[in-house]
Amino acid sequence: MRPSQEKVKKACRDAQVGKLMLDALYAHVSSVGLLPRVLQDMVHEAGEQNDLLQWNLIKVFRRLAWPQISLLSYPDFNTKGHPELAWSYIVRFLSDGGVSTTLMRWEDAKNRPILHRKELMVSANYHRYEEFYNLTESEEVAGLLAGRIGRRKQWEERLKKRGYGVRGHKLHRIKKS
Repeated sequence: MRPSQEKVKKACRDAQVGKLMLDALYAHVSSVGLLPRVLQDMVHEAGEQNDLLQWNLIKVFRRLAWPQISLLSYPDFNTKGHPELAWSYIVRFLSDGGVSTTLMRWEDAKNRPILHRKELMVSANYHRYEEFYNLTESEEVAGLLAGRIGRRKQWEERLKKRGYGVRGHKLHRIKKS
């Protein structure tokens, strides 16, 4: 039996790991086992829809009228401070027990979605948690994370305007010439 969207919303709020946003919960594949059971079941079923794609993040939608999850691929999740989305595989859980799926490719997009606050998407014992946490902390101190910044161009403009750059998981000042 499919979970109601109310159960999905509650499970997202109750999750002990994951980045909870207004419209969705984001969690790394390594954290799926720490999510409430209803979300684990959704991830499992979504993964069964396409087991060929290599995904590393999930997005559980909280504000829709029906349960929906996306399996996301951020190939540089561990190596880049703000990795870009390569593709998303959207799975809509239909009331008749079926599913509807859509694959969206982002590799050729001019302004791809990027990630911030990655430490929230993993557990505290994830092998790169400290690196992720330290980057977020330095960006917070620099005042870079206020407002909406989910796309590459807007992020790069913000960094440039404030005189910063990010290399790997390190924030640094750009010297003005």
